[in-house]
Amino acid sequence: MSNAWRMIYTIKGDKVEIVCIILDLLNHKKYSKKFGYKKD
Repeated sequence: MSNAWRMIYTIKGDKVEIVCIILDLLNHKKYSKKFGYKKD
């Protein structure tokens, strides 16, 4: 994954198992728009 991409993920685990679920994979522009970040 290059520096221009962002990943939204969650991690759940216990003593026996750790699971990572990728919820979304966005380029930097879409990530900023989704979370309301604005360019100065």
